[in-house]
Amino acid sequence: MASVSHHSGKRAASACFAAALVVAAVVATLVAPAATATTSRSTSRAAGVLGSVQKATGTSVKVGFVSDGKSDTIDNTPEIKAAQAATQYVNQYQGGVAGHPIDLDVCETHQTPAGATDCATQMVNDKVVAVLYGVTGQGGSLYKGLQGSNIPLVALGSIDQDTLTGPGAFALANLLSSVIAAPAGVARSKGVKHAAVVVIDVPAASGPVKAIGPTFYKNAGVDVDVVTIPPGTADMTPQIQAELAKNPGQFAVIGDSTFCTSALKAIKTVGFKGSIVINPECIGENTGASIPGGYSGVAVTTWNTSSDHSTKDYKVYSAVLDKYAKGSSKGGTAPGGYMAIRSFADAMDKATGAIDAGSVMSTFSAMASPVAFPMGGGTTFQCGTKPVAIAPNICASAVLQGKLDKQGAGSNFKVLETADLTKIG
Repeated sequence: MASVSHHSGKRAASACFAAALVVAAVVATLVAPAATATTSRSTSRAAGVLGSVQKATGTSVKVGFVSDGKSDTIDNTPEIKAAQAATQYVNQYQGGVAGHPIDLDVCETHQTPAGATDCATQMVNDKVVAVLYGVTGQGGSLYKGLQGSNIPLVALGSIDQDTLTGPGAFALANLLSSVIAAPAGVARSKGVKHAAVVVIDVPAASGPVKAIGPTFYKNAGVDVDVVTIPPGTADMTPQIQAELAKNPGQFAVIGDSTFCTSALKAIKTVGFKGSIVINPECIGENTGASIPGGYSGVAVTTWNTSSDHSTKDYKVYSAVLDKYAKGSSKGGTAPGGYMAIRSFADAMDKATGAIDAGSVMSTFSAMASPVAFPMGGGTTFQCGTKPVAIAPNICASAVLQGKLDKQGAGSNFKVLETADLTKIG
């Protein structure tokens, strides 16, 4: 176990000052109201849950999709199945990408930098028009592997600094805020004075949390320990017991569903009664049954409402997976795969002429109007508007907070304002 007090976190944040400024500027936009979005294609063509059939009839367009897939410690393959299902839905019911069917080119990083580099090479060789991903721990390596190819990288969510600031990349959702700043805001709202963040120990997750998290919590008036635990750790009771001895009023957990299930099991088993906050990827299919009391009493800070199964957007998502990926998990990282494809297709809906890397780059660089996220709770993205001058690749600002029931279904989502948590120094 690694523990970092808010004082050592401040030193880490100073050492990573440029990264801190990026995060701070991103979160500072949270109080801005969402612009009016263009009408969702699934709503405008609705004739039943899936809408009216509208097949794409043009020449196919090869689009890359990269996932961490399966490794010794994770299984994100439901994300791939959801992306493939979304592709079939877009091609059959949404007219594809401006009339062109998507030919999805899938690659798995297996959660290694070498795997991400191999995926970048595959995408370049296959001449895809863009590379998409939902959430990956290898975003930096993927970004570097694509450099010089002129192929745009479109991430649904990223906390990788290169992806957020470098040329040729776009980060549609405000993942940094929902993962790092929002739990600090929840702690403040509950009067918590000491909190703990339990984060999966992969560099793309634990690095930014250790560098920036303590500063945000300090700004919220909360002392924090960052507890890093390796992926694949089945019993986290020793680490949680050690942290519990410090009397935290809140645990925030950051990781995938397997990691979070183990963490939540340990947190509840030791009898913790305070605030618990998780990210949406924590919620796996039917994982609540293995957690004492399930997800009851747990809050979720997020950029999507996939855990609220009552919404019209979720019902479309569920129907798409039932039709094209029957039996595959709808929780965990799966919504990210679906949302990445849907968001890309919706953003490109009005494109004219040839669909190639250049037209994708120009479209995302200067989107004419905001586009609603599928399962976004009314939030939008609009790349090219540069709402954060020093982080021009961020396309959205809003973050949501909701509550979960025993099974992990979310409700009562609302915008969480955290702008004053971003002061540095």
